[in-house]
Amino acid sequence: MIASIEGVLVVRGVESIIKTGGLGLQVLLPAKDVEMLPAVGEIVRLHTHFSVREDGWTLFGFSDISSLKLFKLLVSVNGIGPKSGLGILSGSSNSDVAKAIETGNENYLVGLPGIGKKTAARLVVELKGKMPVEILGDSTSIEQVASLKMSDNVEAAISVLNAMGLPRQ
Repeated sequence: MIASIEGVLVVRGVESIIKTGGLGLQVLLPAKDVEMLPAVGEIVRLHTHFSVREDGWTLFGFSDISSLKLFKLLVSVNGIGPKSGLGILSGSSNSDVAKAIETGNENYLVGLPGIGKKTAARLVVELKGKMPVEILGDSTSIEQVASLKMSDNVEAAISVLNAMGLPRQ
């Protein structure tokens, strides 16, 4: 397992190349992490996830450990591969993705690259309650997440009652 990489940045982008130990390693990054890379020729250090599949070996890099943790949670869901996970992290902040999953906000998840309605539902079902507090963000307490869940449940109940012909009041 390759847990991290440190070396000279040779190519800067979502498909960066880092030269370390005489090797130039290609590392795929979320778009938001590319902004945090230093200039070409400078030293860079990334947390990594090494994916071995039939069609090849791929190294994914992240500027912080919380992005790596969220990525690993995302790819643990059936139907979410490493490239889809990278797309999700490129499309939004870690805390926004985690909050959407914790509150069951499938509409938000559908707006992310490569996520359809079924995949969004699967993400919520499989990852709800598994988000570490550091990914949810410092401003979100467990009580706030619980209240968001409750308000979503209340809105869902009201929608069902409206569909049955009852007025909103």
